[in-house]
Amino acid sequence: MSRPLYLTLGLLIIAAAILGCAPKPEPIAPVMPPPPTPTAQAPSGVNILAYINVTSHCQEPTIEVLEELDEEYGDQVSLEFVDFGDDGPGTQRWKQDGLDCMAIQVNGSLIQVWEDENGEQQIVDFRNPVGYYWTHDDLKSMVAAWVAGKAHVASEEEAQSVRPPREIVVEIDAIRVTKGDQEIGHLVIGDRVAVKFRAPLGDDSPYERASQAADALLAWIEGSPQPPLFKREKIDDQWAVTLHGEVLATVTEVDAELEDTTSEKLAKEWLVSMREAMAIAVRPD
Repeated sequence: MSRPLYLTLGLLIIAAAILGCAPKPEPIAPVMPPPPTPTAQAPSGVNILAYINVTSHCQEPTIEVLEELDEEYGDQVSLEFVDFGDDGPGTQRWKQDGLDCMAIQVNGSLIQVWEDENGEQQIVDFRNPVGYYWTHDDLKSMVAAWVAGKAHVASEEEAQSVRPPREIVVEIDAIRVTKGDQEIGHLVIGDRVAVKFRAPLGDDSPYERASQAADALLAWIEGSPQPPLFKREKIDDQWAVTLHGEVLATVTEVDAELEDTTSEKLAKEWLVSMREAMAIAVRPD
């Protein structure tokens, strides 16, 4: 049974901005990462620093848009990627800059103000994957405005502005799959199977585990104006994937054995898969 999710996300623009993958459930003021050290200063001062999990490939469309902009404007734009999914220098830099998800900085700020093609002012926070707070059209319009001298980073007063909410539709479901006498529970986010539960947990079957994860995900998002923040945590000596502190899925030793890995590594795989599936599901057409 499909569970349609209508997620209305208001762009909570605050004086200091954090990012990739999510803000806090309460509208507190996060820390704005420090401006990056310019590498190749563009003549027009349009310096783009994109913190993207390049390794996962889940944000390929955004990477392509950025590369097209870089090529279109040539020396007028300087583009740098930080791959926070490389488990190395990119991940370190991403964390050191105070981020916890995808983000795009222009001239050291995530919050941009510009005059669009219709002469209207836009104020957008370029944090989280495309689809939560911003679109690719926003990105293109903003860069064009910078090149034309019609954009600037937001002041504290401008950063208090709230963007009109945008309705997003995401389908989250749990599906029971059987192979012979084996039951597998699929947690489906959008059109992707995010997690396959192959083993029972206590009295819960694999399908019931998937269903509980789907219900927990829906329950939180339906009451929140913000993107979900997935984390991997160790709770009572077991690795789990949590959503703002609430357990979505606990990884058992049996789960790990069936996947020929460790419970710690499998928890990370489930975390990444859930986060990527959600990021793709909210992406505008």
